[in-house]
Amino acid sequence: MIHVAMRVDSKEVKRLGLNLKSSQQVPSSALLFFRMSGPTPQRMRGFSGTSSHGFLRNLAALRQSALAWVVQSIPNWYLLRTLACSCGQAGPGTCGDFAALGPSFVGTVIDVENPPDERRDADESGLSRYRFRIEENLIGFSEKEVDIYSGRGSADCSYHFRLGQSYLVIPYTIGQNKIWLAGICNGTGPMANAGPLLEKLRARRDSKIDASVEGYLRTKQQPYNSTFYTFYNHPLAGITVELLADSRTYSTQTDQNGAYRFDGVPEGTYRFAAELPPHFELAQNGRGDSSPSITVAAQPCYSKDFNALPTARIGGRVIGSEGLPLKNADVVLSRRERYNETQTGWWTVQSDENGHFEFDHVTPGLYLIVFNN
Repeated sequence: MIHVAMRVDSKEVKRLGLNLKSSQQVPSSALLFFRMSGPTPQRMRGFSGTSSHGFLRNLAALRQSALAWVVQSIPNWYLLRTLACSCGQAGPGTCGDFAALGPSFVGTVIDVENPPDERRDADESGLSRYRFRIEENLIGFSEKEVDIYSGRGSADCSYHFRLGQSYLVIPYTIGQNKIWLAGICNGTGPMANAGPLLEKLRARRDSKIDASVEGYLRTKQQPYNSTFYTFYNHPLAGITVELLADSRTYSTQTDQNGAYRFDGVPEGTYRFAAELPPHFELAQNGRGDSSPSITVAAQPCYSKDFNALPTARIGGRVIGSEGLPLKNADVVLSRRERYNETQTGWWTVQSDENGHFEFDHVTPGLYLIVFNN
């Protein structure tokens, strides 16, 4: 993976034929941050693994080859407003974005004070003030107008609103003055791109919520060094997952990343089921549960990851030298190739009063069993 950062003006962007979406505003001078993967051009070798600032120090040599390589070889490039700002990735759908959202509104910018200076090498200090006319209160904004502040730089996660344009705004407060701030990471954007997120915000406001339930299905092994099997934990793709209630059933399939999603789920308590490969079972919520479950209430989106565990078990009895069962004997399980008497992270159980012991959810392999060692 190579990170390249450079400034280009809007004319150069157009000349290079970069196909920018309407939500990706390119001012007269914009900081482009490309995430690149694949073969490294000869002129750029020796820089992979260095910081983005290292690239900037060598910008003169890299600029032309980097831009040409991006345009010709990398279809999935990303335009970010920043080097310092990195927005976190959401889950398979919108739960990651939606769960933390607070007050929000739809409005039009009617005044701008101290706007960003988008000339190259301009002063980026301070805040811009944007006066919004509120046209739709989604939650928390009963007033007709409000001031929203944002940074003036290209590396501060700020949002540069445009006079006369309409936006979905999801601001936050910070500091003792409790002013409203907005940035690029939490769903704020042009109304033309608000789409599904706006629908969910309206549903939350109007309490007309049929929820989404989403998450990941993965294999999982017991977390002990002595039995750890490299590469065993992985996503399960193409698995039918069901959400079950007394009177209804929802069904979907996991994608290549093991992600699943159900939409339009009414309130209620549901059990999960999955058509797993042989010798797997779903991990339970707790002891005594027949399967993992979830309760859907007055919330638009729920995230629930669950795991497929191996069904194999290893058990037996510890018998002493006198032929009697040993109670509370420490029994250790280790993969043969990982056995080392000096290691830590043993998988240890104790025998019961009849000398019985058992290790559950054991991955395939050859094992050694040691007791009272």
